[in-house]
Amino acid sequence: MFKVAIVGKPNVGKSSLFNRIVKAQDAITSNKAGTTRDFKKRDVEIAPNKDIILIDTGGLEDRDELFNKVKDKALEMASSADLVLFMVDGQKYPDDEEIRYVRKLLKLNKTIWLVVNKIDNDKMKEKLWDYYEFRADSILGISVSHNRNTVELLDWIADKLPDEDIIKEEDEDEIRVIEPEEISDEEFFKESDEED
Repeated sequence: MFKVAIVGKPNVGKSSLFNRIVKAQDAITSNKAGTTRDFKKRDVEIAPNKDIILIDTGGLEDRDELFNKVKDKALEMASSADLVLFMVDGQKYPDDEEIRYVRKLLKLNKTIWLVVNKIDNDKMKEKLWDYYEFRADSILGISVSHNRNTVELLDWIADKLPDEDIIKEEDEDEIRVIEPEEISDEEFFKESDEED
């Protein structure tokens, strides 16, 4: 099944996006950095007959041994995914560390979509220009808390799914009606006599 990993620094809204997509308070969210220390995986139907494995990861941060382990696990999950949603906080300027992580993932030949969270209104869309230096495959501004563009994000993912990951309904048994050839009575009786 197609794997989608949500990665990024702490407190950018990864677990909130995960919860929004799975439609449940599945991942713990908090303003405190480092709340998510492990990863969560869920099978999710994002569109009719289109399922993915969605992965929520801990924050990418170099701080101490624990945070380094969380970061390493998040990068491992990202490297095993088919699509990486790299989330950033749109209310902050891009930082070199985030750019470094994205470039590292791009070197693994991963499809990277930059998801700029906290783009709460149309005026804030202008901030998206600041993120083109990441060189991600695509950029989308969303607001998880205001549910802006989250449906569009799911549509993007659904369109990205390869045909083999689309669940096909089982073909119904076909009943074929074979119409007999039109023949005259004379021909019918002639063939019957020949068989006798």
